[in-house]
Amino acid sequence: MTESKFNRQFFINLFIPILVGVIIWFFPGRPAEVPVEGWHMLAIFITTILAIILKPLPMGAIAIISLTITIVIGPLSTETALDAFAGTSVWLIVLAFFLSKGIIKTGLGTRIAYTLIE
Repeated sequence: MTESKFNRQFFINLFIPILVGVIIWFFPGRPAEVPVEGWHMLAIFITTILAIILKPLPMGAIAIISLTITIVIGPLSTETALDAFAGTSVWLIVLAFFLSKGIIKTGLGTRIAYTLIE
């Protein structure tokens, strides 16, 4: 019984961002000043942010899926989409996430805190 609720919630959390993205993608009221590629990028961006908030999948998986959709559907070329990963500040942020996840998982932060309290 519990597993069916989990699967249902997973699919609801997965369906909502996709539905919002499709609605924005095909919305007929796009401003004339906004190019079609820009409107499609907005739809992918809003879908990605909503999926990160609802967490149907881990954030890394959502980011990779969004990047793949951006390249396959075509609002950005492969070079343009992957160009963002060339900056050092991006890798600094990724490394900070990896280190913080490792410190939390291993309990190192708790052990250091207990050592400082003693």
